[in-house]
Amino acid sequence: MLGDPGLLRRALEEMIALEREDTKGDPERETGAWAQKPAEADRKRSRYQEMAAEGLITLDELGAKLAGIREARETAQRELAASRGRKERPEGLEGDRDALLESLADKATDGLEDLSGAERNKVYRTLGLLVTPSADGYEVGGTLCTIGPWSSS
Repeated sequence: MLGDPGLLRRALEEMIALEREDTKGDPERETGAWAQKPAEADRKRSRYQEMAAEGLITLDELGAKLAGIREARETAQRELAASRGRKERPEGLEGDRDALLESLADKATDGLEDLSGAERNKVYRTLGLLVTPSADGYEVGGTLCTIGPWSSS
């Protein structure tokens, strides 16, 4: 597979398409919605503090309200980071794809067998491959192996 740039490109495109399918809904809208939540939590916190200052709620009630707001804010921040990650992952894969194909094109004249261990490892990580020693030499598994028309043994 690594010796056939056309096949490799198609496999990488399919891997990126699968990653995009895993992103449910509209990532931009989801990120925007989560981005507003921490500011909403801050506004609520301020209102509850004003209510406590006016004597409209007790300090115990304020503590309970603020704990809930703190938890909601932390959840929003985690979800915002996750949403950004889901949006950025396919973009990162596209960059990796382009760099890998360019690198392999440069190496093609030397032969893929001549790649150093570090270069091979970088290629495997980019492709989502897991290469492990076996009695017969090695076994290849991972994301790319599940989508391509090639055998993994």
